[in-house]
Amino acid sequence: MRSAAVLLICTCVAISASASVWRGHALMPGTDFATWYYTFDTGKPGPRILLFAPHSDEQSAGQYLESFIRTRQPDRGYLVACPWPVAPARRINTRSYIEDINRQFGLQRDNYTAIDLLAHHVRRWIETHRIDFVLNLHEGWNQFRTDWNEYGQSFFIDLPELIPLAERVAGRVNARIWAQNRFVVVQKPMPDTLTWYCATRRIPAFGIEIERGLALDTRLVYQRVVLEEFFRELGVRLVPRG
Repeated sequence: MRSAAVLLICTCVAISASASVWRGHALMPGTDFATWYYTFDTGKPGPRILLFAPHSDEQSAGQYLESFIRTRQPDRGYLVACPWPVAPARRINTRSYIEDINRQFGLQRDNYTAIDLLAHHVRRWIETHRIDFVLNLHEGWNQFRTDWNEYGQSFFIDLPELIPLAERVAGRVNARIWAQNRFVVVQKPMPDTLTWYCATRRIPAFGIEIERGLALDTRLVYQRVVLEEFFRELGVRLVPRG
């Protein structure tokens, strides 16, 4: 019981001196899984967004989200962001450690590992922070066109009613990048993933897949462009961090 209690402790620290600040929260402190997630409350009405990068080997996702926290902030709404949720996986640059956290959001997959506990934390963020929009950041192999084994340069959604929103964002993203790397929208339920979990609760959620074969600098640019356009769709302006 004592060790379980220790795992659930979250300590908050301010990481900016401005009125609205990114705040870092220790997750699973004192364990091999110790990591951080971050929140930003503008104090103004707006969407409440979760940004999550589950896989440590998909480097542009975690790296860009880490950079985003250092350099950008929204002008309205509330953000929760976690760039590196599985610390041991990050240390050895692997997709999963014990289990794949992005496949641990179905109750039938809960076998009480540390990865399950991390997934429980994410579910708790969605509830306690009243999240109403989720971006799940990834890299995928090659470019999705007709082969369901190639996921790169795509927005994956579980709910068909999200297609119009995703296509509007994809259109604006595609206008800003090279035509040969255009994004497509794919509607495919993926059981046990974070986007699937959100769909069961009617929370709009999008899996963002950047082609991992592209140069890292290009992938980082695409992560930035995609986030900017999703925030634009939600009526949120991203400004330099104060």
